[in-house]
Amino acid sequence: MVADTTNATGEFVLAGVPSGESSVLARWPGESSAFYYLRSGDAQPASTGDELRFEIEPPGSVRARIRLSDGTAPKDAWLSIGRFAAEAASFAPPIGSLNGVVKLEKLPPGTYVQDFFGPEFQSTFRKNVLVQAGKATELGNIVVDGGRRISGTVYDASGDVAVGAHVFAMEKRFLDFSEAAIAMLP
Repeated sequence: MVADTTNATGEFVLAGVPSGESSVLARWPGESSAFYYLRSGDAQPASTGDELRFEIEPPGSVRARIRLSDGTAPKDAWLSIGRFAAEAASFAPPIGSLNGVVKLEKLPPGTYVQDFFGPEFQSTFRKNVLVQAGKATELGNIVVDGGRRISGTVYDASGDVAVGAHVFAMEKRFLDFSEAAIAMLP
């Protein structure tokens, strides 16, 4: 990848671009590089010597308040986003919560699937979440289901306890990337 930052007049120069087809994207300062993917519809094909002009809309944001079925806030909760469920956890940095409130800022405008997840509850999806340019989308209270509880211990190959290992569980269908499985996703 080759990158540049626009100057005071909005101009950029990309040098050292490999030969062959390229796509060029633009994003707002502070927008996660993961959101390049979410802006992929804005990509422009480019050849040597092309002068490109981009118009990028101001980013929006999403805010939600996660609640367990008893009305309390979970100790830890995260929000991730994507264009469809299988990518929600892949293409946006999960944002942690404060008292169950989660917020993603500097999102490219568009329609998304959001995944609310944490160690105390089942992953909960909301689809068709509209993020408008320059506006905050308030989702209100998202009530999540506690789900099952699984526990255990992680060891390394020599039998020592693996301190700091990250452990997660997901539905088997989210590990199946066949066309039929993807079609079943929310």
